[in-house]
Amino acid sequence: MAAGSPALLWLIMKHLPVLSFLLAVVSSQKMFSGDQVLRVRAKDEKQLQLLRNLEDSEDLKVDFWHGPARPSLPVDMRVPFSEFQRHLLYRHEPSVAQEQSRQFKLHLQGRRSQQELGFWLWRHQVFQINIRDRNHIDKLKGLSNMQNSTLTFWNLPTTPGHPVNVVVTPASLELVKSFLESHGFEYSVSIKDLQAVIDKENEEMKFNTRKEQHDGNFNYGAYHSLDELYLEMANITSEYPNLVSLLKIANSFENRPLYVLKFSTGKEDRPAIWLNLGLHSREWITQATGIWIARKIASDFSGNNTNMTSILDKMDIFLMPVANPDGYVYSQTKDRLWRKNRSYIPGNKCLGVDLNRNWDVAFSMGSHHPCSLLYHGPSPHSEVEVKSVANFIRNHGNFKSFIDFHSFSQILMYPYGYISSKCPDFDELDKLGRDAAEALHSLFGTEYRVGSIYESLYFISGSSMDWAYKNGIKYAFTFEMRDTGKYGFLLPAEQILPTAQETWLALEVIMEHVKDHLHLNTTSDAEGQKDTLRKLLLVLLVSLSVTHSAMSSIR
Repeated sequence: MAAGSPALLWLIMKHLPVLSFLLAVVSSQKMFSGDQVLRVRAKDEKQLQLLRNLEDSEDLKVDFWHGPARPSLPVDMRVPFSEFQRHLLYRHEPSVAQEQSRQFKLHLQGRRSQQELGFWLWRHQVFQINIRDRNHIDKLKGLSNMQNSTLTFWNLPTTPGHPVNVVVTPASLELVKSFLESHGFEYSVSIKDLQAVIDKENEEMKFNTRKEQHDGNFNYGAYHSLDELYLEMANITSEYPNLVSLLKIANSFENRPLYVLKFSTGKEDRPAIWLNLGLHSREWITQATGIWIARKIASDFSGNNTNMTSILDKMDIFLMPVANPDGYVYSQTKDRLWRKNRSYIPGNKCLGVDLNRNWDVAFSMGSHHPCSLLYHGPSPHSEVEVKSVANFIRNHGNFKSFIDFHSFSQILMYPYGYISSKCPDFDELDKLGRDAAEALHSLFGTEYRVGSIYESLYFISGSSMDWAYKNGIKYAFTFEMRDTGKYGFLLPAEQILPTAQETWLALEVIMEHVKDHLHLNTTSDAEGQKDTLRKLLLVLLVSLSVTHSAMSSIR
């Protein structure tokens, strides 16, 4: 056994409770700059199953050299040093270590609540880093691209003056602070304990669920489970049967229904607007805003609101509050910050595809790495959550607007995301976006930036909005809703109603503009017509060339 191994074994026994509480560690040795090779022997079938659970875990990057076969047979596993950095707590805080041990045991017993999985983000902090110039951007990009980095960037460094929000692990705090200070960055700690915020959010959800079960009233100012959202969609449909219908367009990868609410007062295939929410599962404010908008549309029309009746007299509205149900459930039961869907791609060790990179527009320019948060998938529309929506829109054939909702950053954007050049309808879309942002600002004073995705946010390929625009839907927009990084993806429930209410004012401006411009060709239609003319011209030129050659041969 290597020198110093007793101290090493003590450290493992204390800080990796899955081994200290449940298994007998037999030996270990140092390898690969801090990686540990452990030999573990299960005493019985119960411990053997725990080992198998560990082998299947997506949370731990443990490499099993010999899989658990039966009790008494040793199992060799390599634990990367990065796992020690991620999960070890400080030795001089025994009460915290004990709490982590309790959490780990609960996890391995199959308990699934966020609180019981909460130790993964215990004492993680969120830094908000100010960007002064291009040099700052380059340094942070280098940091974000480092292999085996334990940092998680909530948004990427793109523009001076717009802060970057980074999740920092306890083991990396001093190192990151030193890096930032030595390079002249100004920063603040926007969240001191990420897990504490998540725990508070969970407790509020549990309290709200109990209250709703007692009162029988849906609270639009709270976050909800997928089942609760789907039940409220059904309730809205039953309350307004002459206006609202509930459509199931497909099943998700994990076989959950993909539901869409249709608001219509007329015949089939009228001009329509598509409202898309919850594509990224961790952005809970989008799903919450979506269900609020559904109720708002129905109640405003029923109450003879002039704006809504004039819109629905001319067009239909299709609203999808949860475009990624599998990811949403996973974010509420396993990993609060999960972004992608939950599809399994054969041959890949990491699960999930970024559903806002999977659309058939500039697809090849996206990330090819399955473990990346931005992984675009094996092929365009490979994901059923994307393919079903794309097929529905194409088969319908008369959508005039597509609006996608995300968080966070407070930006209202239009095409393009994958190139820096202006889209053909830049002037109209920019003015409409600014009018919408002004209406939003009028309620609570919330400031939004307006521009193309490429200029306002960063390079994005394979996005839903660019796909819609390229497929003939002129009025294509993306909202990045509250906030600008103080809470990020963990926006407090108390901000749901203000966010939904101000977003609605902007949405009304866009929908009214679309209603008043239904007769105009979309840009893609115009491009298609130009393409047809170009092809006809090419045919004529070829014909003339052939005729000229024939005449020459006669001569």
